[in-house]
Amino acid sequence: LTLSSTSPQQLLATLGLPADDDLFLDLAQRMQFCYDEMLTNPHQQQLLTWLGLIVAALELALSKVRAWANALRPRNPHHEEHRLVWHDYYSGLYQAVNYSEQFDLQWKLALERPGSDYALESSVRLDNCALNDMIASTFGQQDYLNCTETQREEHERLERGISRSNFVTLDVSRFVGSEALDVGCGFGRWTAMLQSIGAKVTSVDASPHAVKSTRRFNPNTHQMSLFELPSLENFDKGFDLVICWGVLHHTHDPYKGFKIVSSALREGGVLFIQVYNDRAKAGFHYTQSFRTRFN
Repeated sequence: LTLSSTSPQQLLATLGLPADDDLFLDLAQRMQFCYDEMLTNPHQQQLLTWLGLIVAALELALSKVRAWANALRPRNPHHEEHRLVWHDYYSGLYQAVNYSEQFDLQWKLALERPGSDYALESSVRLDNCALNDMIASTFGQQDYLNCTETQREEHERLERGISRSNFVTLDVSRFVGSEALDVGCGFGRWTAMLQSIGAKVTSVDASPHAVKSTRRFNPNTHQMSLFELPSLENFDKGFDLVICWGVLHHTHDPYKGFKIVSSALREGGVLFIQVYNDRAKAGFHYTQSFRTRFN
């Protein structure tokens, strides 16, 4: 009867249960529990030597129930299966979104709750120890700013053993007094770091609270998405250094975004970009399952 059912509603009707999505999801969970119990309980394993056919039938039924349950879960309408990794031939297929909403809540909570965990996350800490880590990984300069041993210990505790390093380091003296553009500045850590080495920084972000945060120490901060960069005053004059750290992969068209960001460089300038690694800890299988859902 289970295998002959063609929909979740028919299965529930066969079992004499009302057609209710929540009820079906609960049923699917209970079936999964029974299946797991049969595979792990020693007494059940003895019975399985005689009930192999039943297990096979349950496996087939459960596979269908899983598929139905997956179809009933909330889905992200902007997600397309098997398109986790960007290819340039996707360019032009997707429409722009309201980028002012991306990450804005994160920056808002960090600003409004300075004693909370939101304000202790590495992307929002602007103390000398945090900036020193960025300077070391970007320019290879150790202990560039004053950071006491006590402050260093607290910083390392908050970092939880995470180490950051880049394959290529830049010459810090080259960017003292240079004009830099921080695209997608977020809470302002790259802006603060570049200012600490003596660069003159223009910061942009689509998030209003990112702009509010960065303007605390850099008045030359503007609210716009990277696709609006050409409208920035003096954009055509170019910059010696353009930072676009962890931004392009959050856009509807990374290829178009890259062309715009790279066009902000002066001749001989440096473009410093970071994008996600699809084979790292947030790789394909883990990320794919979560990006299909709303929450």
